[in-house]
Amino acid sequence: MTSRLVVTGGRFHRYALDGERVPGVTSVTGALAKDALAPAAAKETAMWCATHAAELDMLGQPAWITTAKGHYRTVWNHSALVGTQVHSIAERLVYGQPVDTADPDTGEVYEDDVVRMGEQTARFMDAWDVTPDTALVEVPVFNDEHRYAGRPDLIATLRGGDRWLIDYKTGASGVYPETALQATGYARATHVQIGDRDLLMPPIQRCAALWVRPDAWELLPLKSDGFQWSTFLHAIEVWRWGQLNRDDVVGAPYPVPATAA
Repeated sequence: MTSRLVVTGGRFHRYALDGERVPGVTSVTGALAKDALAPAAAKETAMWCATHAAELDMLGQPAWITTAKGHYRTVWNHSALVGTQVHSIAERLVYGQPVDTADPDTGEVYEDDVVRMGEQTARFMDAWDVTPDTALVEVPVFNDEHRYAGRPDLIATLRGGDRWLIDYKTGASGVYPETALQATGYARATHVQIGDRDLLMPPIQRCAALWVRPDAWELLPLKSDGFQWSTFLHAIEVWRWGQLNRDDVVGAPYPVPATAA
């Protein structure tokens, strides 16, 4: 049996269901306006300018401005890399492997904070009794009716017997509200891809975000009610609209009326 879902790409996954491109859950929520992004980018830019003012004459104004404008992307890309590395550690922790101090594929040594966040993730798994025989780690899921897909971080039966869907978050700013929409999209999937088989998605009793920092972890409940679900479905349509080209929605000019000519 061959799965109906094809996943391609590296860090940024692309999904095709029955041969047709479908959006990923994070792409859907990414289509929503995020009012905090502009102030956050402005803050990073201002901080860079304040600490590199003396380099203006050395670099020249055009190069200095270009570097200042792109600094926030450098910071955010590094934050994303840290998150990816912690996810990689967490994936192996589920199966009882120790916290890595270096990337097992490249040999690149992790930063101290990455290792410490891996240790915090291990403490969460011990506290909540995460075991491999009840866990699905980074497995693709899709919704057959609403045509979207994604890869939740962890689906597992935790202490107490409920099946949880958990999304890892490692950002210093905490867990943003759209995380609830992401978790809802994952939890409402109809199928999960195991190897080359499409199985029915197991029922999810709880959704949560695991917020991991170098010195602590918190398991935060996420709403996954009907309102979150309907909002997620509307966000799919916003994503679809964002895929249109200008010519799809803006036509040729109307002819000038003869009397005006």
